[in-house]
Amino acid sequence: MYSNEDKYNLIYTINMTSSALKDGLRKEFLKHGYDLTIDNFAVLFRLWQKENLTQQQLCDLTCKNKSNLTRILDTMEKKNLVRRVPNPSDRRSFGISLTEYSQSLKEPIIEIALKYSDKFFGRIDNEDFENLKIIFSKFMVYN
Repeated sequence: MYSNEDKYNLIYTINMTSSALKDGLRKEFLKHGYDLTIDNFAVLFRLWQKENLTQQQLCDLTCKNKSNLTRILDTMEKKNLVRRVPNPSDRRSFGISLTEYSQSLKEPIIEIALKYSDKFFGRIDNEDFENLKIIFSKFMVYN
């Protein structure tokens, strides 16, 4: 069995790794002139896959709660990255769509993210990468 100290240290390490990944990708976006956060990228990536998702669908796909996603979408709307489109059959519901500007960002942003992920994960070999995917998949729980 693992000691509490081992578990706390692992929690700290996972948190620091997550922060390094987020901060590093943000810096790469900024270096190339794009004012995007990892949360912005997550929303854009899902909308590039399928346009006009509801806020609830985006919550599920990005693992964000409604209040956090609302804040993210508000910021993205101000940056002309997304727009809320009223649902004609349900006044309480909105579809989230890409703007022309954010559609034009798809190729350069994905290229930056792929190059950064190559650099970030290039520190471990293929076997460790595959093991990491297996290990982290065991923690993926959607509430």
